[in-house]
Amino acid sequence: MAGFVASMAAMLWLALPGDTLERRLERSERGDPLTIAYLRARLAAAPGELALHLALARQLIGAGDLDRALAALARPLAEGPPELRHSAGWLRLEILERRAFAERQAESVRQASLAQLRAQLRALAASESDAALGAPGLAALQRRASAAGDPGLALELLRRRAALGAPAGTDPHPWLAGAAADAAALGDASLAAALHWRAFDASADDGVRRAHFLAAIGLLRSADRVADALAQAGERLDRLRADTALMRFMVRLALEAGRPDLADRYAREMLRFALLDALDALAAAPEAVLRRVSSDAPAEPARPRLPFDEEAYTLAWQVFLANRNLADAYEVAASAVRQAPGALEWRRRL
Repeated sequence: MAGFVASMAAMLWLALPGDTLERRLERSERGDPLTIAYLRARLAAAPGELALHLALARQLIGAGDLDRALAALARPLAEGPPELRHSAGWLRLEILERRAFAERQAESVRQASLAQLRAQLRALAASESDAALGAPGLAALQRRASAAGDPGLALELLRRRAALGAPAGTDPHPWLAGAAADAAALGDASLAAALHWRAFDASADDGVRRAHFLAAIGLLRSADRVADALAQAGERLDRLRADTALMRFMVRLALEAGRPDLADRYAREMLRFALLDALDALAAAPEAVLRRVSSDAPAEPARPRLPFDEEAYTLAWQVFLANRNLADAYEVAASAVRQAPGALEWRRRL
């Protein structure tokens, strides 16, 4: 008797005037057995109330009755107006995700559920506009596609998200860096590189720019686009604070791209920065060291006049030889010998 009274009270509350039935149902707890009983009774009398089928599906999801929840969505999906079909489609996605990722089920059943889930994700992705979803909605759908094992759809959604750009009021740099990481993880090196270049453009910090510069070039090289990597790096080089390490990197990249002419140009810049580094190091040396370096006393062992960058000089020498620029190769070797008189390999190169 008490259960019957409670059931009647719930039905009366749902049917009372003063608020819409839909709003009362939205406020009721999901999986409430009394609400489910009321909805079933109401639909038995008025099966054409499609919005109540949707409400029943929500309640059944809360109760864990996923098969009946899916069945409750059949008529709204088939016969409902666009707005109702839209809501039913997203609710169907929730049900299929719960079924696919449920514990303790046979692998064959799980795979069949995942196939249904991927089909629903693709249907929603095709029906929803980028403007309606926005960047956050696209990101959420992308994550769900990845979890469902559909990297192709995840990548398509990422491309759509990248075309929209960061949401208004969002710092674009971390957003672009995150999107670049997603693209790399999904195997699209070209898109990841493009996003790193956009992050490069969005930052004013030289260290951050350099990190994106190196990441973009590394991705293009991994995609066998070395010539593009060299061209794109060259376009942005003047926006970085140049130094020996950066020029050394550019020399090697030019050689890898089969551009010895550019390698020659970058090698000269590399030597210039290496000399500046040496002068800076010498200027910072203790006075006692400077006296010994400048001493002509025969008892003093031979010392280089300047700190010597072996790697930079060797690379420049190799580049000049590859370009048949023997005069400059000889000058590099002679300079190396002056700086490191005891280096027998450089004497042999002379």
